[in-house]
Amino acid sequence: MKYEPILRLIELAEYSQSVASLCGKTDLEERLTKREKTMKEALEKVSCEMAELAIELNSPICSEIDGETEE
Repeated sequence: MKYEPILRLIELAEYSQSVASLCGKTDLEERLTKREKTMKEALEKVSCEMAELAIELNSPICSEIDGETEE
């Protein structure tokens, strides 16, 4: 199912916040369980998708700004 970028970005932010709260240890890398490693990997994938969506949402704005400065 294809989402509107801004709605997907909000959904991913909520998901990443819940995953991050489950992984809230100080020495995370040393004490990761298999489940936490899986959650950490999922959070990294979500972060990448969020970055891509943010770029996609920002591109039209940048194009408009660039277009205005060229005029």
